Amino acid sequence: MINRLIKKIIFSLTVFLFLCPITSAVFGRDFKSDYKVEYFLKEEVDNHVEAQVKYEVSITNLRSDVYISQFSLSFPKSFPIKNILAHDDNGQVQPEVVTDDEKIKIKLSFSKPAIGKDKKNSFYLNFYQANLFKVNGNIWEVMIPTLTGEEYENYQVIVYLPKETEKKISIAKPLPAKINKIGTETQIIWQNPPTRTIYAIFGEGQFYQTQLTYYLNNPNPLPAYIELAFPPDTLYQKIFVQNISPKPAQIYSDLDGNFLARYFLYPKETKQILFEGVIAVYPLPRQEVISIVKKMLEQQKKYLLTQKSYWQIENLSQLPEVNQPRQIYNYVIDRLQYDFKQVEKRKKRLGANNALSNPNLAACTEYTDLFIALAREKGIMAREIQGYGFSWENFLRPISLVSDVLHAWPEYYDQKEKLWIPIDPTWEDTSGIDYFYSFDVNHIAFVIHGKEPDYPVPAGMYKIGDSKAVQIVPTKEKPTEDGQIVFEASQFPAKIYAGQKYNGKILIKNSTNTYQWGINFSIAADWLSLDKKTFSFNFLLPGEEKIIPVSFYAPKIAKPAVVDLTINFMGKKYKQVMKAYPFYYQYFKYLFIFVIGCSFIFFIRHAFFHHRG
Repeated sequence: MINRLIKKIIFSLTVFLFLCPITSAVFGRDFKSDYKVEYFLKEEVDNHVEAQVKYEVSITNLRSDVYISQFSLSFPKSFPIKNILAHDDNGQVQPEVVTDDEKIKIKLSFSKPAIGKDKKNSFYLNFYQANLFKVNGNIWEVMIPTLTGEEYENYQVIVYLPKETEKKISIAKPLPAKINKIGTETQIIWQNPPTRTIYAIFGEGQFYQTQLTYYLNNPNPLPAYIELAFPPDTLYQKIFVQNISPKPAQIYSDLDGNFLARYFLYPKETKQILFEGVIAVYPLPRQEVISIVKKMLEQQKKYLLTQKSYWQIENLSQLPEVNQPRQIYNYVIDRLQYDFKQVEKRKKRLGANNALSNPNLAACTEYTDLFIALAREKGIMAREIQGYGFSWENFLRPISLVSDVLHAWPEYYDQKEKLWIPIDPTWEDTSGIDYFYSFDVNHIAFVIHGKEPDYPVPAGMYKIGDSKAVQIVPTKEKPTEDGQIVFEASQFPAKIYAGQKYNGKILIKNSTNTYQWGINFSIAADWLSLDKKTFSFNFLLPGEEKIIPVSFYAPKIAKPAVVDLTINFMGKKYKQVMKAYPFYYQYFKYLFIFVIGCSFIFFIRHAFFHHRG
């Protein structure tokens, strides 16, 4: 009788997660689905964290002649599962697990599916899943694949944090609908998340213990100075230097703010340089440097819209009209496809123009170059950051700047916010995580490329053979600042005479282990006329020293006086005491010498004639 009433069309419902979209047109017309997924996170010391996951899936028939007999969930292989238990409304069912090169699939069959319009069938799954939750140094990182390609009525994701935690959420993509604090338990709830991935960071910033090795070589028969670049401070990053060995001959910066060092090498000499330190990366801009970054932009504007070798496109007429950063970002993601198989073998950087011609051969540099080329063409200031991407699942967030485990991403200047905004079209394309509206603390800058696309060269590129040049490990230990800024005034004269110009020198050396931002000092001196009274520097690099010439003029005075030249530096006053004299006082010594000389001559002449007489 049932066979006459019900047209037995059996559908196998497959809900793919994360990177496995499905076509669900039939399902969308015939069924209504509701999902409640709970993740119970637990912090482990050894970082081998497996989160307990509970699925509650309800499927409602919208027609009387169609019903669901099978159901499946698929996960990327990088999120392995174990200890699967499943049951439906009638009791326990036996799941079938199938694994291929890309995904893990759980297949389930309803034991006695409910038939008829508005009838509901439910599945309940319980298992443990790895790589959803990572304890990395000072932060927690949560990455959850979401339902994609499915028309659900209601989809709720609930994350339960480890009990009694004090960590606060600093980045959430997308933003959660609600955060509940119930006793010692914290629930974070997402309602119908629109992205392929839920990504969240807990903690105020990440600290990375860093060791970088540089191999410098002078192949020439003459001695030479060779330059290298240490990791710089940025709007989102702070450097704590622990050791640079050997010490460079000079430390300085360029207009982009790179941390540069110069070493002297004898003919045919090879030298190994070691940099050790802690790099702090923050999810939000550093308030103490925002004003300086804005000031630096005034000089950088001269080149931030310039088309360069890797940042130019020959035929713009064939490209769609994209004018805003988000439009350009989306176009780059849609146009390019990350080449997982060949990227480590390919040594040549394609650049924006060749990336458009070979969209299936893209690596992080091609995503970055294409964004910068299009942005600059549209009058949007943009630049490249080359550095290190800390990633524990290379399939989702690949690191592929060939030579060492390096990565590249662009930044654009937001005219409304007056800030540099880092974005990563590569990692959004490969992971589904939103890297436009918020970033993360896994990107470590080694060099800033605003003026030139290939200068300076980042750490990891100064190598000999297959040597390991970059070692970066998250750490919980918060770094500390130490050292002081050395200030010395020298070569100021003890005596000055009216009507003459004089020079002195001021030495400032940053003997601390961090960048010192916004260095200012002023000079005041009674009635002296100073060529310049105020001096400022955007920053001083660790170990950097500057010698500042000071010129002043002594006007006319009627009688001798004592002059106090006062230097106000970082809340302290330094005085140079000089004795000032009227201009004619400087001639007294010559007059004295003249009188003595004349007296001597007179005495000699007198003695001579007296002797003859």
